[in-house]
Amino acid sequence: MFGALYAAEGTDPAMLESVAREFSPRIEVCGPREITLDLSGLERLFGEARMIAHELRRTAADRGLQVRVAIAGTRTAARLFVHYRVGITVIEPGCEAEMLASLPLSLMDVLAGSPNPKSQTPNPKPYETQALRNPHLTKSSLT
Repeated sequence: MFGALYAAEGTDPAMLESVAREFSPRIEVCGPREITLDLSGLERLFGEARMIAHELRRTAADRGLQVRVAIAGTRTAARLFVHYRVGITVIEPGCEAEMLASLPLSLMDVLAGSPNPKSQTPNPKPYETQALRNPHLTKSSLT
């Protein structure tokens, strides 16, 4: 079971991370306003997924944060629903595919994130592209 938190604009990212870490040591900061959490095993402490979601939201509110909460069987489903729906969303295990089918395709941009220009590889020269396909080619054999 995975959860996602999506905070209101202007939220202190460190405070959001602190809230997430109160529930799980296994978190992923997806951006300054979004965190995913591995919630495996929390049912024993808090009960069903809906109770966990309410506790996450209450804990955030106690610290002055406004957050959306989504819980699903996959990290991807939780991330998509936390962006699509306000408040609390709990997707029952095994229903992810059916529920995801109703979402607009444009929401997939959430998963793509913003590209990091420093990590992008420049377009290869034609000879480099051909050399990738045929390692026996060299620049001199193509020019």
